[in-house]
Amino acid sequence: MSTHSNSIKGSRAPGTPRRLDATERRSTLELARIYVSSSAFPAALEALDRLPQNGWDEEAQLLRAEGLIGVGRLADAENLLGAPVLPEGVNGERGRKARMSLRAGAVRALGERKSISRVERFALWRFLLQLRVLHRTGRSDQVLALGRAFFGRASLPGNAFSARIATVVAQAMLSQNRPSEARDLYEQILELYKDLHSREGVADTLLGIANTHLLDCHWDEADALYQECRYRYEELGQSDKALAATINLGVLRVKRGEFTSGRSLLDQALRRASQLGDKRRTASIHLGLAMAEGRCGSPLLAEQHLRNAFGEARRTKNRRTQALFLEFLGEHRLLQGQHAKARRTLELGLRIARKISAHGDIVFEIERRLAESALHEGHRDEASELARRSAKGAQDFGDTYEVAVAERVLAEIDEARGNLRSALERADMAAAALDRLGETYERARLEILRLRLRHQLGRIAPEVVRSRIRAVTRSYQGRPDSPVLADARRLLDVLAGPVSIEVDETGPERDPELPESRPFSDDDERMLRAVGFATKDPGLRQALALARRVAELPVPVLILGESGTGREKLARLIHGWSKRVGIYMPFHCADLPSSYLEAELFGDDVALQGGVLFASHQGTLFLDEISELPADLQRRLLLWVRQQEGGGYGLDLHPESLRPDWGSEDNALVPEWQGMDVRVIAAATIRNEGPHHRRTIRDDLYRSLGRVVIEIPPLRDRRGDIPLLARGFLEQERERSGRELPDIPPALMHELVRHDWPGNLYDLRRAVSDYADGHLLSE
Repeated sequence: MSTHSNSIKGSRAPGTPRRLDATERRSTLELARIYVSSSAFPAALEALDRLPQNGWDEEAQLLRAEGLIGVGRLADAENLLGAPVLPEGVNGERGRKARMSLRAGAVRALGERKSISRVERFALWRFLLQLRVLHRTGRSDQVLALGRAFFGRASLPGNAFSARIATVVAQAMLSQNRPSEARDLYEQILELYKDLHSREGVADTLLGIANTHLLDCHWDEADALYQECRYRYEELGQSDKALAATINLGVLRVKRGEFTSGRSLLDQALRRASQLGDKRRTASIHLGLAMAEGRCGSPLLAEQHLRNAFGEARRTKNRRTQALFLEFLGEHRLLQGQHAKARRTLELGLRIARKISAHGDIVFEIERRLAESALHEGHRDEASELARRSAKGAQDFGDTYEVAVAERVLAEIDEARGNLRSALERADMAAAALDRLGETYERARLEILRLRLRHQLGRIAPEVVRSRIRAVTRSYQGRPDSPVLADARRLLDVLAGPVSIEVDETGPERDPELPESRPFSDDDERMLRAVGFATKDPGLRQALALARRVAELPVPVLILGESGTGREKLARLIHGWSKRVGIYMPFHCADLPSSYLEAELFGDDVALQGGVLFASHQGTLFLDEISELPADLQRRLLLWVRQQEGGGYGLDLHPESLRPDWGSEDNALVPEWQGMDVRVIAAATIRNEGPHHRRTIRDDLYRSLGRVVIEIPPLRDRRGDIPLLARGFLEQERERSGRELPDIPPALMHELVRHDWPGNLYDLRRAVSDYADGHLLSE
C-alpha cells in the first residue's frame, strides 16, 4: 500500500503545482486576497497558480474568478463559475415576492444586518461574480431578472455582499438607461455602506451615483462626485478604481470642451493603466484622447490614439468598444473632410451598435454624425431624416446634450435649404440648452452658426461679428486647425463683402463678448469702499462695472490712470471677482534695473529659477507701469500673450497670422510655455501732458493687451467723491488707532474738495492720516 502511494506521489507531472501544506495554502490565499483587494489581478492569478485547481477549494476558485474578471478574461471566468444560480434558499419561481419591485425588496433586504455562515458567504460571493460577468458581457436583462428574484426574498440579510449585488443590479439599470431608478437604488446602498462603516463601499456607491448624473446630463454634479471618488480611492490605495474615476472625469471634461484639463487627466490615466497592466481600459482612454485632439485641432495625434484604440478593440472583441471606435473614427474623418470614408465607417459602426441595442446611445450618436456626412455630400432630405431620428432617440434616452447637437445639425440643414429664420430659432434653442450644461465645444460651433445666420439675415454688422468671433475663439481651448476656428475663418471670408443692416424686431443685440451687467451687491459695495472706490461718479462706476463684467473672461485687461488712482487695487478686485484658482502676482516693471527684469519675468535658465509668469499659472499677473519695460522685453511679452491665446490677438484667423514667423530664437521659447494659463492685467500711467503710455508701449503689444481698456478718472474729475472718500479714510484711521476722532470740519472738507490732488487717492489718504495723527498727538 505504501509502495503504491509512493509511486503516485512520485508521478507528479512537470508544471503541476505541488501540494501545499495548510500553512502555505493560507499564506497563498491571504496573498491573493491582498492582490485582489488592491486590483493587482495579474499578480493574484500568478499567486493562485501555486494552488491545485481541483474544484473543491471554493475560496481559491472564487479568488481566481475575481482575477479573471479583473484582467478581462470573462469567458474563462464564466466557465469557472458556471451558470448563474440563486444562493440556496432563494428560488427562481415567479411568485408574488419575485414580482415585487426591486426597490421595495432592496429597502427591506438592505435594512437588516445579520451575520452569515461561511457556506452562505461563498454562495453570495459566487452569485455576485456571476452577475458581474453577465453585466460585463452585456446581458443586463438577466442581471435584472436575477436581481428581482434575489431581492424578493424577505429573509435576506443586509450585508456587504447584498450591497455589492445591488450595485451590479444598479449598473445594469444604467446600461438600460434607467438612471433615476439606479440612483434611487444607489442611495439605499450608500446608507447600508455607511451603516457597515465601509469606506470603499461608500466610494463605489458615489461613483455609481456620479454615473447616473452623467447619464442624466447633470455634468456639474457628476464632475464633483468623480473628483471626490478619485480622492477617496487614492486614500484607500484602490488604484484600479481611482483609475476608473479619473477616466470618467477626463472624458467628461473633454466632452464639455475643457480639453486642457481633460487631456491632462486622460494622460495620467494612460500612464497609470500602463503601470497597472490594465489593458481593458486603455481603449476608452485612447478614444477620449482622440476626441480631445480631434476637436482642438490635432488630427495627427487623434489618428495615433485611434490606431491604439483599434488595437485594443480588436484584442478585447468587445462590441461596444468596437462601435465606439468606429463612431470616433467617423467623426475624425468628418473633421478631415473625408465624407465618403466617414459615411462607410459610421454605417459599419451603426450596424454593430444596433446589435448591442436598437435604441442605445451609440445608435443616435452615429445617426447624428451620418446626418452631418449626408449634408456635406448634398443629400439634405437624408440628412434631415437622420438628424430627426437622432434627436428623437436622444430625447427618449434623456441625453439633452445630444438633442442640442442634433438640433445644431438640423439648423445647418435649414440654412442649406434657405430657411434662415427657422435655422436661427433652432440654433438659439440648442445654444440655450448647452449653456445650461456648461459645454464649450459645440457651444462655440453654435455661436459661429448663429453669427453667420444673423449676418445672412442682415441683423448684425460685420464689425460686431468680428468682435464676437474674437470672444468665441478666446474662450475656446482649440488650436489653429480646430473645427471651431475653421468655421470662424470661413465666416470671416464671407464678411469681406458689404452687407445691409436690418433692424431686428426682437430688440437690440447685446454683445456676448461681455457678461450682462448686474448691480453691485452689498458685499461688493463694502469692498469697494474699503479699497478707496466709494463713488457716485458715473464714469468711475461704469469703469468698475466693466471690470466686474470682464473678471471671469480669459482676456487681458489694460488699466489706464494717473499715479495714485488705484490701478493695482482694481487689478486685485478683478482677480477676486474671477474664478481663477491661482495666486494674484503683482509685478512693478519700474522697480528693477533692466538687467534683472528678464530673469524676474521669464525665469533664469542658469539658476533653474522660474519667473513670475510661471509662478502665476492659473492665476493673475499684474504688470504695473508696463511702459517701463525695455522694447526687447515688450516683444518677448507679446510672444507670451499671443501664445496664451493660440496666437489669436491679431485674430484674422488665417493660419499665417495664427502662427507667425517669429524667428528661431522666439520659436525655441514656445514649447516651454505650452499649457500655461496666466491672466495678464497691465497698467500704464496717463500723465497730465497726454497719453504717455501710447508713446512708450509697442503698438502690437498695446493692441494685444488693450482688448479691454479700463480708465480710472482722477480725483479732480470727480470732486463729489472726495467727502465720501475722506470720511471712509477717517473711519479706517479710527479703527487703526482705536480712538474716537472728530469728524473733518466743513471748512477743511471744503478745502479738500477744492484741491486738485496730483497724487489722487494716495495724497488724499495721507492728508486724512495727517489730520488724524495731529489730533492723536494733541491728546
